[in-house]
Amino acid sequence: MSKQPLIDQLDQAIGGILANPDFMPASVDPELTELLRVARDLRDLPRSGFKANLKADLERKAMMSKTAQPQINVAFRPGFRTVTPYLLPANAEYVDFLKNVFGAVETERTETGPGRFHAEYRIGDSMLMLGVGSGLSMPTTIELLVPNVDDVYKRAIDAGCKELMPLQDAHWEEGLRLGSVEDKEGNVWVITTHRAGGNTISAALVVKGAAQLVDFLKRAFDAKEIHRYEWPDGLYASMRVGESVVGVSEVSNHEWMRPMPSMIYMYVEDCDALYAQAIGAGAKSISEPKDQSYGDRHGAVRDEWGNQWYIATPIKEATTTTSKVAQLRPTFRTLTPYLLPSMPEYVDFLKNVFDAEQTFRADTGPGSFHAEFKIGNSMLMVGVGSNRSMPASMIIYVPNADETYARALKAGAKPVSEIVENYGDRFGVVEDPAGNGWCIATYLGREPIVAQDRLNTITISFAVPDAARFIDFAKRAFNGREIVRYDSAEGKVMHAKIGIGDSALGVGEANERWYSKPSMIYVYVEDCDAVYRQALGAGAKSILEPKDQPYGDRQGGVEDEWGNQWFIATPFRANYV
Repeated sequence: MSKQPLIDQLDQAIGGILANPDFMPASVDPELTELLRVARDLRDLPRSGFKANLKADLERKAMMSKTAQPQINVAFRPGFRTVTPYLLPANAEYVDFLKNVFGAVETERTETGPGRFHAEYRIGDSMLMLGVGSGLSMPTTIELLVPNVDDVYKRAIDAGCKELMPLQDAHWEEGLRLGSVEDKEGNVWVITTHRAGGNTISAALVVKGAAQLVDFLKRAFDAKEIHRYEWPDGLYASMRVGESVVGVSEVSNHEWMRPMPSMIYMYVEDCDALYAQAIGAGAKSISEPKDQSYGDRHGAVRDEWGNQWYIATPIKEATTTTSKVAQLRPTFRTLTPYLLPSMPEYVDFLKNVFDAEQTFRADTGPGSFHAEFKIGNSMLMVGVGSNRSMPASMIIYVPNADETYARALKAGAKPVSEIVENYGDRFGVVEDPAGNGWCIATYLGREPIVAQDRLNTITISFAVPDAARFIDFAKRAFNGREIVRYDSAEGKVMHAKIGIGDSALGVGEANERWYSKPSMIYVYVEDCDAVYRQALGAGAKSILEPKDQPYGDRQGGVEDEWGNQWFIATPFRANYV
């Protein structure tokens, strides 16, 4: 007679009967004999029509569930998905490991004390949060999907990781190759081949009682089961939680499948509601939902396996946009390029090529004037005859890039790059008679993650050395946020768009072809004094302290280390002239 618990004997026996109606367990407790007879009788009871109807009904409900998934407001935290693992390394050297092995890109860092900081890293299409030097230890398991699994696995071993499972081709899934390592902080990385529809990073929870955890995830977070593998004394399930995937595994005697309570940050539509739902599903409160100083409202719970879930909803956008600006300057946005052509004829170029509409003009001296032009949903400021030269580079979205590109050449622009298709756009680049660069683009609608369809007509663009540091400056100085970013294999920024207020700027690494052009930008914000001080704190130099100007703006100016000049303004009266 078997010494296994009755429930385990019954589970294994029924599994055998489902696979083969003639299956007879080698050893089973006599108390289960009658139950197994009933199971064998029920095995083929449902009619084929019933099975078909049941399958169709379940598929319909699954599809409805999929389309009804709550969507988080990702506009506030670009790059983040519903589920983000939170790691707690002891020291800052761990950052180098993430960068060197997995190509991690730092997107945020906040000092929290001597030798301590919170940081956020993008790896592929996913994010990691780090709390460095917290004094806590909570190693976790992460599933990492990469296109070059052998290379990444080797880099991990070369970086000092301990091999837990050698690289191998999975026998249970064709085309799946994987291996497992443990880093120096005790985190386990299951490195696998990339699969269609999978995120680069997935949290992986290894627990005793995986089936019960699957049930908890369904009840607490509305998780949906994607697929499930079961074997004697084992289970693995992939669970869809919002727009992320969480793996759930039963513990085993394998070193890479040991219990590891994890810390998870979750972005959801309503953190209060999901916090209450998790408590109702059996979780215990760590902290009740509360607005946090960094812009999230979050509460936290601990499940019975020790996993900690920080459930968050952004409470504000990291912008300084104000409705007051829109009221006082009705056609302006947060960022406006300021061009300095030497000749008045430049106005005709803007009108003939881009259908620019002049909305304001004021003479500033003999042969010189300030003018403002509306192009699409954006504005340009032009200072003609200033005897200064600060050519800018801009991306301009038009209905037909080919036609506008041809008009630009006819109007005297020089071709820089012929029309091509890339990054979800069709575009070509010209240099106008004043030396300004225009990337004339049409969004093709093929890459929704890039979000070109939500950009303004004009986006000022920068080619700068050390573009990653420029992005960091834009974030710290103007509360910038990444919309999209493409890095080269060497970690250089090939192309990125950074949101600032209701506008965006483009950024790329300067090279022999795309060289640095210090530019002038007018920035409308809610409080120019505060943003001016913030920009100085981020490393900019003062050009002009904030001061009320006769034309109705209070304005200050700063220059960044790349030579770009930012004039930061807030309207202070309604009768702007």
